[in-house]
Amino acid sequence: MGTGKWKTPKIGMVFASQEEVRDYYHRYAQRVGFGIMRRSSRCDDDGRLTYIVLSCSQCGKDRGIPKSRFEWKQTSKTNCKAKINLVLNPQGQFHICNVVLDHNHELTPGKLHPNICKKSKSFRTRKGREGKEQAGMMLHPDFQSIFGEPLGSEAASPDSVKQQPSFSNHLLNGDRHLLCSYTGLPTGEMISNRLKRRSLALEGSQNSQDSLRQALAKRAVALVKSGMVIGVGTGRTLTLVIEEIGKLIQEGKLKDIAAVGTNYQSRIIARQYGMTTVDLNDVNDVDIAFDVVDEVDINKNLLKCRGANHTVQKVVDSMAKVCILLVEHTKVVHRLGSNIPVAVEVLPIAVSPVLRRLIALGGVPEIRSASRKDGSVITDLGNMIVDVSFPSGIQNPADLEKNINMIPGVVDNGIFSAVAMLVLVAVRDGGNIKVMNLEEFLEGVIGHRDASSSF
Repeated sequence: MGTGKWKTPKIGMVFASQEEVRDYYHRYAQRVGFGIMRRSSRCDDDGRLTYIVLSCSQCGKDRGIPKSRFEWKQTSKTNCKAKINLVLNPQGQFHICNVVLDHNHELTPGKLHPNICKKSKSFRTRKGREGKEQAGMMLHPDFQSIFGEPLGSEAASPDSVKQQPSFSNHLLNGDRHLLCSYTGLPTGEMISNRLKRRSLALEGSQNSQDSLRQALAKRAVALVKSGMVIGVGTGRTLTLVIEEIGKLIQEGKLKDIAAVGTNYQSRIIARQYGMTTVDLNDVNDVDIAFDVVDEVDINKNLLKCRGANHTVQKVVDSMAKVCILLVEHTKVVHRLGSNIPVAVEVLPIAVSPVLRRLIALGGVPEIRSASRKDGSVITDLGNMIVDVSFPSGIQNPADLEKNINMIPGVVDNGIFSAVAMLVLVAVRDGGNIKVMNLEEFLEGVIGHRDASSSF
């Protein structure tokens, strides 16, 4: 970086490697008068570092004495917020995407400060590992009653030796469990049983989720009338909606239903169930648009990420007289973007400049890679998808949606503000499933004394 080693950190600074980043921030910290530590980091599937947070060594809070017989070592941390966030760009360089310079403690320039570059293991984790290592292979308490007294200084007669059962016989007879008592380490049978229990749990969870989706689909279809133009996207829930409408068409309860599909898959499924598919240019408006999302907040702001067809879906939703959102209760969140990135559709020729602008907005962008082919995900419109994470969540969805879309080269993004008119939420209440609107769901959550822990 040349003279950049002595500059104050700023958004947009570029480094060739993580070693150069650490060396620069170390020199800057020693000059200003504080220590540094690597607060967190992220790696891709290949183990390559893609995101780093270097912070003041005084970050975090003092660790008090818990109400137990263990006493934690006292620290002098001040919960300092000073840090720099860096993200790996497509050229293999690290960009600074966020900077906090203010410290809440006294700085001591010229003094040697410790640098911590790895998180230390917790006290209990280290003690647990040490205990397992010391335990090793412990003899079963009934060892002597099974195998007799060990042959030592006393002379043993040939007859007594013949009466002693051999280790090999016990092993061949399947008595390996007699050699060692349980030390907390899983055996092959235990692992197999755990996998079976986990498989059953996942199957039960999937069945439970399918039940919620089925309830949502039936509630949604009840709003459809003959002669309507409906908008449908992709996803298991919307596939169930199409299937339910197809059943009603076959039974003669619905007719003349036209479907506007947001992608090839939804149009193919709609035709399979007897609906006429039309193009957006062939209709003036859409009577009802059904949609699903990855997250919805209490103000009906939506976040779509996984489908990679949010651009067309947003057009269909905006054309609809009524946009109805179908979600399970787990997708209702207090703040968007805390766990799900924002999907941004980008023109392929503009990826690099768009990435730089997204970093300037405080995001951590990553080009989405395809799972079943080499290269990036390509949308139905021939564009690329960039997933942008916001570590602190999305404070103002409407402003962020507008700011992202104003970047030249961006087609659209996965934030939907002021689109959904009705949000139907499926909730499991004991053995029953209830479908209610978002307002009713929030009233129930707020009325619960533990509601704050749900968000």
